[in-house]
Amino acid sequence: TDLAPGESTQFREVESIDLCIEQEFTTVINAEADPPAGVPCLDEDTYTFGIRVTCDVDLETTCVVQEGPLQGQDCDELVGEQQPQCRGCSPTELCFRYTGAECDTS
Repeated sequence: TDLAPGESTQFREVESIDLCIEQEFTTVINAEADPPAGVPCLDEDTYTFGIRVTCDVDLETTCVVQEGPLQGQDCDELVGEQQPQCRGCSPTELCFRYTGAECDTS
């Protein structure tokens, strides 16, 4: 950008940064001035910043029966009622009720 004496300019650069990855960023800015009645001059500035990951979250969930005769059993192993009751003719929601009753294998 060419500027006259006393003028200024701004520059903006946008980057996407993944805050979950520890990394360092550096940008270098160079400026050159060539005054009409003087010796050309140069300047350079460096800006560095880093991302330091402060926590790492690893979440695992489980579902276990908390009370009753099936206490401690994994929810994935539960068997629902064998005689479901439907209300209406166009279900928009399915609800499951685990009774914990013994299963009849006949």
